[in-house]
Amino acid sequence: MSRPGEFVAGDVLAASEINALPGGVYGYAERTSSQTGITSITDLTGLSVTVILPASRRIKISAQVRTQQQTSGGRIIGQIQESTTVLGTFADDGNVAAAIRVLASGSAVITPSSGSHTYKLTLSTSGGSVDAIAGATSPNFIVVEDLGAV
Repeated sequence: MSRPGEFVAGDVLAASEINALPGGVYGYAERTSSQTGITSITDLTGLSVTVILPASRRIKISAQVRTQQQTSGGRIIGQIQESTTVLGTFADDGNVAAAIRVLASGSAVITPSSGSHTYKLTLSTSGGSVDAIAGATSPNFIVVEDLGAV
């Protein structure tokens, strides 16, 4: 099978070759307002996405969240989850002092079953409280992308 950039004049693509290509973005959600006062594992409001996936696909779930440790120092932990299952971490910042902002980003690459899946972002801190800071020009987001066939 040829790959993009390797095709030559006269090549014909079979359905299996087309189906193996990356499928683009399946889902995206963003939040443009802050969520404050997070002390324990908390779902980030508006930062979940439900997608319907075909069989045998590799997907990438990416997250970006601006955080600010508030009342005291603490370890900021951000996770990508499906229900209560942790798929990846987008923040694990050791011990962050109060009033420090951290831009946290990360991703998880998985091969889920076909069907409907809901992915979400959670945030927590080991001390005091943490805020998820967002604005119109600096949204926090989650995006689900198809990387191609397994």
